[in-house]
Amino acid sequence: MADIPLTIQYPILSEAYFGNTVLQYFYALLIVLAALMAAKIVYFIFKKYVRAMAHKTETDLDDLLVKALEKPFIFLVLIIGLKLSAIPLSLASGAASPLNNLIGVLLTLDIAWLAVGGIDVAVEKILVPMTRKSRSKLDDQLVPFFRDGLKAVVFIIALLTIVANFGYDITAVLGGLGIAGIAVALAAQDSIGNIIGSAAIFTDRPFEIEHEVRIGDVSGNVEEVGMRSTRIRTLDNTLVTIPNSVVAKSAIENYTTTGRRKAYAKLSLEYSISNKKLKEAREMLLEIARGARGVDAEACTVRLSTFAESSLALTLAYDVVETSRFLDVQDDVNMQIKERFEKAGIEFAYPSRTLYVKD
Repeated sequence: MADIPLTIQYPILSEAYFGNTVLQYFYALLIVLAALMAAKIVYFIFKKYVRAMAHKTETDLDDLLVKALEKPFIFLVLIIGLKLSAIPLSLASGAASPLNNLIGVLLTLDIAWLAVGGIDVAVEKILVPMTRKSRSKLDDQLVPFFRDGLKAVVFIIALLTIVANFGYDITAVLGGLGIAGIAVALAAQDSIGNIIGSAAIFTDRPFEIEHEVRIGDVSGNVEEVGMRSTRIRTLDNTLVTIPNSVVAKSAIENYTTTGRRKAYAKLSLEYSISNKKLKEAREMLLEIARGARGVDAEACTVRLSTFAESSLALTLAYDVVETSRFLDVQDDVNMQIKERFEKAGIEFAYPSRTLYVKD
């Protein structure tokens, strides 16, 4: 009984469906199940032994490598099992080609998965230590920028490989993408401009993270520089997001590098004020600014800047060295100006117009 073939013992096994017998399908299923079992065993070995061996070493490089290799390797075992499962089957060319294409796609994705894991390991062990040695916190923002860029390259290569695997001419595809790319580029001008702007920021380094800057009309501390935008925390605790293309084109004042910030007080005085009172006002402004806490006493100036339509314009300029207290220093100076001018009887001018009517 044992020498009798299975197809004779069980006639149903010899019945054919789609060009293969039930027995052939059974063998193919056994190979797939064996591959699943092998993947489970590989996972157990990694979890029970390989990880433990990596933890025992002094360096964490092997831990990162094990983490990067584990899942792609298990997936590779499943791909091999899928490939071997086709051996017992008699596949026509029309059926074999899609299966080979599927296996090629899965293998390409697995290699890309492994490459992405390798990028994470390389960034963690090479780029991150380099940025930690640098005093600039802007380098820390460069890490995800560089890592995501490399992953995008891997994704593009994997996509082109999959396209080629299906028998398409890559050069023709790239030519078609070139025409479509023009339309996409026109529609994505802002995004491309922001990416170029971010590259300019990382290259020129006009500021760093936590620097106090002024970009256009926005003043505050730099919190983050991304691929698309720069985030500024203003002095009144508002978070402002500025596109990097705008940052790259703007005049940037970096108060942190200079250690000071220029403040102005523009006053309008009546034309009827006497020269004596005008000089008194100038001296009073200098005295107030030089005596204020957080102000550089040697960098205070007062100028009669403009003969306006209905007033004389005095401009006080002073450097605030305690930039974190900029608003408080400015408030203190302005309050003292108001109080001292009131006591001295110096009147501020209001917009006005005098009409002379002749009979």
